[in-house]
Amino acid sequence: MARFEESPAQPAAPAAAPGPPAPTKARRHHRKSRNGCVECKRRHIRCDEGRPTCANCKMAERMCSFPTTPPARAASSAASSTACTATAPGCVAGGLGLEVPSPHPGIQIPARSSPSRSISSAGSRALGPDETSRAGLGPQSLPSFNESFAAAAPPPPSGPPPPVGSTFTPQHLMLLHHVETGMREDILGAGQSSTVVDMAIRYAVECPYLIDQLLAFSAMHLAHKRPEHAAAYRHQATELQTRGLAYFTRETEHLSTSDTHSAAPRFLFASLLSLHALADTLTYQRADFDVFLDRFIECIQLHRGILYIVRPLYQVLMQTEVEPIIALGRIQRPLDLQRGTEFEPLLSLVEHLPPAKANPCREAVGVLQWAFDLSAQLPSRDIPHAVAGFSVMVPPEYVDVLRERCPEALVILAYYAVLLHRTKRYWICGGNGAFMITAIARHLGPQWADAMRWPLEALERERD
Repeated sequence: MARFEESPAQPAAPAAAPGPPAPTKARRHHRKSRNGCVECKRRHIRCDEGRPTCANCKMAERMCSFPTTPPARAASSAASSTACTATAPGCVAGGLGLEVPSPHPGIQIPARSSPSRSISSAGSRALGPDETSRAGLGPQSLPSFNESFAAAAPPPPSGPPPPVGSTFTPQHLMLLHHVETGMREDILGAGQSSTVVDMAIRYAVECPYLIDQLLAFSAMHLAHKRPEHAAAYRHQATELQTRGLAYFTRETEHLSTSDTHSAAPRFLFASLLSLHALADTLTYQRADFDVFLDRFIECIQLHRGILYIVRPLYQVLMQTEVEPIIALGRIQRPLDLQRGTEFEPLLSLVEHLPPAKANPCREAVGVLQWAFDLSAQLPSRDIPHAVAGFSVMVPPEYVDVLRERCPEALVILAYYAVLLHRTKRYWICGGNGAFMITAIARHLGPQWADAMRWPLEALERERD
């Protein structure tokens, strides 16, 4: 409660008509986590202070670290209640915890997910870019697909979704207008925007998560186009995506993987969510290579979630409006016999590895060859299907090897970055392929120069 003090006595003034006393506004009390981890403090969410990895970071598969010098009045209690367990797999020197969980079988979102400070709730007003910048909202990283929002917000609304008119603001209409006029080629490639917009509007009441994610994707695109207002647009994108995740959780919590009624909107939601996370990672998570790689691994897991929607419902989806989007991947199937052979040298690179690492890397090389063959046959380089296809089809065991920073797995990722570089006319890719190649080469060092020769030479040849 704020403390108010009386001012010193002043000379008597003429009596004025008495009026009602000015009301004082009480400040809300917030439960704070004084010894929370660095990541939870950065995200302004409550941390359970579990060591070596708190619950939020464990669920989101993030690197969890705690301040080396906690506040003096909390140091004694923190030392006794959050001691690092020696047998925990993520306990390493310096108080830094890193969990290596098993891959998630699809898009897994906690049941108690909810929007945080929703700008689109009834009776609220969306902040414009300038207003948000003045409010001091800096760039925020987007929530990962399996991050818990329960610590920062109430549970999702119960009952049927509220009427559309009460949940979308003029700011959202502006974002929808931008999708229709400014993203004709920038959603899922040429000719796909009208299909996505039409489905998002038609399913706005029944599957509200799709239009929320589409509007969030539009805000992320505006952050790319208008970098001077990027922080404001990313903040808006985060809130819309968070609300979409909450709706997705509620609407699909009890659905089986073979449910056909909402198959098409679920497929589009997963696709846009994956591309959204990729855009955020490639553009805003490049300062630290390890952080970037962890975020990129999250993107691969998100993309693999698409596979678990498509695989059991493939024939159903091919009878819906999304058939043209899926059909592009049929140009070159992963099991086709006639494929290129330029990546066969990579197979000899992994031969010395133990089978648990060599086999996933060999399979990843096969998927990489398929993705390059698909890219060569697509009608335009502006289509991200080959870039996303590698993330969807790559084996989860390769992701585990990549998470361990295995040099051979990183070399394979550098070859994939060449494909990313060739798709640079798609707004998400841009110059990020070149960044990945040079960052991996720098991380591996000169002893891996021979293995990295092809990606580096391809980067030099294809700088146009």
